Amino acid sequence: MTKKQVGPTSRRTSTMLNRAKKDLKLFALDYDGTLVASGSDLYTIDSAKSCMQEIINHFASLVIISARAATGYQILVPVLQKLLQPVDRSPHVYFAGGNGTMMYRIFPKKTERIYCHNIPLEIVQQIIQEVNRIYKEEHIEANKLNSNGLRMFLQMKAQSWDKIINPQVLSASRPYPWCFAEDVKISIVLPQTIKQHSALLDKLVQIIKNLEQTHDIHLQISRGDETFAHITRSFEGKDPKLAALEHVMAELVLNDNQVVVIGDMPDGNDKGILVDSDFPYTFTNSQKHQIPQGVFLSKPYPLLDRYSDQQLHPIETVYRAIHFLLTR
Repeated sequence: MTKKQVGPTSRRTSTMLNRAKKDLKLFALDYDGTLVASGSDLYTIDSAKSCMQEIINHFASLVIISARAATGYQILVPVLQKLLQPVDRSPHVYFAGGNGTMMYRIFPKKTERIYCHNIPLEIVQQIIQEVNRIYKEEHIEANKLNSNGLRMFLQMKAQSWDKIINPQVLSASRPYPWCFAEDVKISIVLPQTIKQHSALLDKLVQIIKNLEQTHDIHLQISRGDETFAHITRSFEGKDPKLAALEHVMAELVLNDNQVVVIGDMPDGNDKGILVDSDFPYTFTNSQKHQIPQGVFLSKPYPLLDRYSDQQLHPIETVYRAIHFLLTR
């Protein structure tokens, strides 16, 4: 097979990865779509563990900033604790779930909650009722919604979330197959037809604005992928993923040049940390992201371009980039 010629965006990505090596102290990583791939037998939590173990073994600090909230705490936190146990001098490791609205410092045998910004029950109930109204008005029935999302929520609602999710919050979403409500996040299954997403998200944004006018609260809606939209609190209008990362950096006394940020949704829930932030070293494995020709300093830098001659899976480009950054 003939290899593709390496283009200018590949050189830009390689240049920025090389620059990032110099002062790197902290990895800020998304999880789903960045470290693991839905439906893949190869890019699973086991492969993600190997990648995170490499970071920890090099004593670099790590924060996972994920849309996952309860599932992240239930699945990822024990994994991170186990990865830390063989390390003599544990680096700083954090889990920021619910798109950054909850944060825990991870230790080998315990966790320390730093903050948790819950959505009040009354507002959870109002949001669900308003989304239900819109779905009815638009005639968006279950058979028009993403089937993978519906299946996932059905499985999640069958699990026990005792002492993890407020039962009243969870109960508010139980009658609706397209919704799963947690203390810090309301997740909504999007329609199968992607063309419907933009108009629907605009209506959901208006719901948020109306609630902000009637309640003393800042809210945000962001698309996680082509399956879900997530509603969380924001930090006085600031993207919660970005606020979470800034909190970690302040705690560790790091500057912008000492962090590398990687995520797969520069036009979704990673926009705050990949695009809107001032961090110079932000990278994406998104297959859709393109840098305009003739623009060198344009974030985030596409990892797929760096490895365009090798036809790698998007997750593999993340693993290889992290390995490269850790190799001095």
